[in-house]
Amino acid sequence: MRLHQLVRLCLMSFSISFASQSFSQVTSQTSSDANIVDNIISDNVTKAIGKTESLSDIKLQVLTSDGIVHLSGTVKSKEEADTVIKIAQKESAIPTVDSSKLKIEDEDANTTAQNTTVQD
Repeated sequence: MRLHQLVRLCLMSFSISFASQSFSQVTSQTSSDANIVDNIISDNVTKAIGKTESLSDIKLQVLTSDGIVHLSGTVKSKEEADTVIKIAQKESAIPTVDSSKLKIEDEDANTTAQNTTVQD
């Protein structure tokens, strides 16, 4: 009887150990996949901005984290800021773009573009 209980206890321990390993592998894989997707989004947004003739001479940083595109740098006007935000939204297929660190030259030094959300 004791042997039966011992075997049962060992099997339960093994099952719990196996399940926790599988969960950590899935979590790690999911996190890795999210980072890859974030990098692809950033690359696509950066390329699209660079291909836009009116924006080709501005220097912006594009970072995507947890699916949210963050723009930083300086643009010449509100129109350029709006164009950059629209490109980021289109290329990332994400309606929310953080543009809080996007500065506009033509306005006060403290002015930043507004965070933008497109509602369909």
